[in-house]
Amino acid sequence: MMNMPPSNSGVAAREFDEELSIAAFTGQLDKVKLLLDQGADVHAHGDKALQSAAARGHQTIVTLLLKRGADVHADHDSALQSAAENGHQSVVAELLDAGANVHANEEKALRSAVEKGHPAVVADLIHRGADFRTLGRRFLEHAVLAGNAKVVEVVLAAGGFVPAEKNAALQLAIDNRSSDLIAVLVSAGATVHAGRDILSHFVRVGSLETVKHLLSAGADAFARDGKAVLGLDEIDHAMAFANIELTGTHDARPLREELLFGRRLEPELAFDGQVERRVVDDLVAREALDARRDRRLLD
Repeated sequence: MMNMPPSNSGVAAREFDEELSIAAFTGQLDKVKLLLDQGADVHAHGDKALQSAAARGHQTIVTLLLKRGADVHADHDSALQSAAENGHQSVVAELLDAGANVHANEEKALRSAVEKGHPAVVADLIHRGADFRTLGRRFLEHAVLAGNAKVVEVVLAAGGFVPAEKNAALQLAIDNRSSDLIAVLVSAGATVHAGRDILSHFVRVGSLETVKHLLSAGADAFARDGKAVLGLDEIDHAMAFANIELTGTHDARPLREELLFGRRLEPELAFDGQVERRVVDDLVAREALDARRDRRLLD
């Protein structure tokens, strides 16, 4: 049975209050109840017990401490920020229901959830009023830098991003060679002007879907001289890397064309007067590639 220290024992009282924070941090619900019943100060050390329980996701202890009078706003709503940073969705919800300020410390809860990659918490905070637009025009880029595609999806779904912001974020994802983020941003309408080095990188590592995403987003599959920047050797290597079986040139050509040109070609339209000049250029480039392939076969 734990005994309450004498009221004139300042040092013992501080130690007793420290035990409350430790019990809250380690999830010892019964001990927290006992300490509170015997007079431990729920506000000790700036409501450290609440912040500790929230940081570790101990919701039942958070509930108890709030019922016993813990201040949800202590230390600039640090309990909410700690719960968000560590991805404790249910604790975040309870603290918000108890009146925590979702905007505290310049949207720190939202920033922490984004940086640590907790999409469900990010979604809840935005739904409860967190305003990412106050964090600046480059917030989407910060989300991309955090590297979690699901978080970026949630942020994009909140809306309000202009094309320039999406495009800048896509360029950042490309610079970081992040296939998942590229796919998310392209799906959201981002465009890019990427050339040979970027496309060749994703071909070399076998990320064929990423190459297709980049081509659909406006990446240039052609060098300045009009030749395709992705040669057959690179395409064949990528397809082999991705375990795509090649049973012959005829079977492989549709996929090659899609990777080389961003779409499958339609030869019967090549010399239609209404067809875009780009399609004609595609065909000329393909003929050059076919000729090069034939020369290799003869060598």
